[in-house]
Amino acid sequence: MWNYTLAGQPAPLYKAQDAGGTAQPITSPPSLAINPAGGYNVLFGTGKYFEVGDNLIPINPGIQTFYSIQDNATLLPTGRSLLEAQTILNEVLVTTDNGGTPLDTSDDTIVPTRIPSSSNSVNYSSQRGWFMDLNVVSTTANGERVISKPVVQLDEVIFNTIIPSDNPCTGGATGWTMELDVLNGSRPSFSATDINGDGLIDISDNINYGGNNVAISGFGNNGVISSPTIISGNNGIDYILRPTDTGIISDAILGNASIVGRQSWQQLK
Repeated sequence: MWNYTLAGQPAPLYKAQDAGGTAQPITSPPSLAINPAGGYNVLFGTGKYFEVGDNLIPINPGIQTFYSIQDNATLLPTGRSLLEAQTILNEVLVTTDNGGTPLDTSDDTIVPTRIPSSSNSVNYSSQRGWFMDLNVVSTTANGERVISKPVVQLDEVIFNTIIPSDNPCTGGATGWTMELDVLNGSRPSFSATDINGDGLIDISDNINYGGNNVAISGFGNNGVISSPTIISGNNGIDYILRPTDTGIISDAILGNASIVGRQSWQQLK
């Protein structure tokens, strides 16, 4: 990831490498978020999907990663020593109530979801950001990668991943829509989608995992998903639109909407 200034020569802000030191390709645009500790955090994922053979997963694919790197006008050394590691704990099937009718199961849907770690925080006095490898902890890689631009919404980052597939029923790929804290990479307080179908995102959408009430931070997709689009509905809810390569737009409740940006102005003269 390169750093360009108007006064000096371009230099790499950070060289993405996996845990073994293998370089990771960056082929999608980054997003920026203001860091209260100074500068900005540059958010991007690694992986590619444009060359011949990229749609095939080798026997031992490399692990790709999502990064949030603080740019405070100083370059970051190669490696991960100054970054906090976040992990994906597990992937579980969850039943969602599409109609908000707990007694009627005819409208229920079983969806794959992800549970990332949440306890790791970033100390920006000594660290420069965080990373999350795109595989469930203690499992091998499956070809998952990021090929589209992430979206920053308030204090969260939303990004899509893809896993190439030759299954015709999955539209050429499967993948995940992830929602994490911008500065720490932790999961939000509430799940990333409306599990119980009541039209709200709150603690009642969390699930029981290992005896703890935890939030879901990712849900599965079929097809090659491009960058997410966030819209605010007139019901006080934010929605995420996920266009697929089949042309179908699927929307999921993302969270309670917040008004941002300039809402009015005063004419001075």
